[in-house]
Amino acid sequence: MHLEPQPFYRSLRARAPGLVERIRDAIEDAEKKYASKSDGPAGFLWEHTVLVTVQSFRLARAEKADPDRAALVALFHDAGKFSAGRYHAGREPEEERAARLARELLQKAALPKRDVAAVVGALRALYRTGARRNRLADIVHDADFLTKFGFVGIANFFIKSTLRGRNLESAVLDYLSKELTYAEALPRNMRTRSARRMASRKSADTIGFYRAYIAELEAVHGIDVRMRTATGAR
Repeated sequence: MHLEPQPFYRSLRARAPGLVERIRDAIEDAEKKYASKSDGPAGFLWEHTVLVTVQSFRLARAEKADPDRAALVALFHDAGKFSAGRYHAGREPEEERAARLARELLQKAALPKRDVAAVVGALRALYRTGARRNRLADIVHDADFLTKFGFVGIANFFIKSTLRGRNLESAVLDYLSKELTYAEALPRNMRTRSARRMASRKSADTIGFYRAYIAELEAVHGIDVRMRTATGAR
């Protein structure tokens, strides 16, 4: 994914030239090691990371938070998914592995200690659900979910379905109910005011698309699928 026009990239490059590229290399190298031991292709994690970082940078500005710190948390938020060529290896939370990598790379980039501590603390807060709320973690949490819905989110749903060997019919019958449930609940899952406004639109776009998609599948393939809101779901 091309980074040059992205405001977060220009801002971080001015503060620490080469840092974003080093983060990208670490993420892509870990995914390639995993892909070489599995049947899955590499390259999707960085694309998702950029989408979340772009959204985090925008949300931080809207929420009057530090956009550079939010972007750094987003850049590392999935960096611990692959470890030693494995996916979700061991019992250690992936965010803890991401926090260690973040500390290593940010210290090498000579970022101020307060920035390093803020980013590492936010990464750890992403999995410590019982801990005190962390503003940066809330922003990245919201950005991560927002990228999974709307039209880009829909495209990614079908890409993942294809990579996992599902055709259109099986994707709908086996997994669409879960996607629609998350889409309907998206605004209530947001932790920031700015994200809640965005989530309402993304939720409506997602549900609207799938309504039309299901209607076409019914007409073409004769699949009888109905969308209903379960009693007590709201």
